[in-house]
Amino acid sequence: MIELLPAWPMVCLPCPAGTAPSQPYSFQDCQACPKGSYRSAASWPAAGGCIACPDGFTTRGNGSQSRADCQITSGLILSSIVQFILWLMNVWVALGHIYLFAKPFSSSAESDEIEQPTEASIGALGEHNTIEMPRFALLAIFLVPAYLSLVIWRICHRQVKLLQNMLLVGQLNLTNRLYRHLKIKSQSTVQIELLQESTDKEKIE
Repeated sequence: MIELLPAWPMVCLPCPAGTAPSQPYSFQDCQACPKGSYRSAASWPAAGGCIACPDGFTTRGNGSQSRADCQITSGLILSSIVQFILWLMNVWVALGHIYLFAKPFSSSAESDEIEQPTEASIGALGEHNTIEMPRFALLAIFLVPAYLSLVIWRICHRQVKLLQNMLLVGQLNLTNRLYRHLKIKSQSTVQIELLQESTDKEKIE
C-alpha cells in the first residue's frame, strides 16, 4: 500500500537561501535564483519563488541570498550621461537653426521677396552667431550639473528605499521568529503541566 503512494515528501521543507523551485509551490528540485533576483533563508515575503531586485539594480550572479546583494546596474550613470549629452546636442542644433535661419518679416510685401545673401548679411550672420555662442555655453554649464544632480538623487533615493525595505523585512522575520519561539515554549509548558498532572494521578492511585 505504501508503494502505491507518490514519491513525494510527507513534509514540505523550504528551499535553502538563494534557491527556489522552478515553479512556485511545487515539488520540483531547488534551483539557484537567477541573476537579478534573490531569496532569503526565511523565505519572506515570497516563499514560492525568488524575488526580483528593484529597477536599476541587479546581482553579481546566481544564488543571491538577501536584498543587500542587489547593486546598481553597471553603466547606468554612464548611459544616463551619454543620453543627456545626445539630447543637449540635439537642443544645441535646434536652437542654432532658430537663431541663425529664422528671419521675421515686417510685412507681407517683404515675405514675397526672396533676397540673395550678400557678404554684408553673411558677416552680420557670423557676428550674430558669435554673440549667441556664449549663451549656449552658459546653458550647457547650467544643465549638465543639474542633470547629474538629478541622476545622483534618484540613485540615492533608490538606495534609501532599498534599505527601508530591508529593515521592514528584518522586522517581519524577527516577529515571525519570536512568535514561533513563544508558541514552542507555550506548547512545552503545557506538555510539562500535563506530564506533572499524570504523574500526580499515578502517585495518588
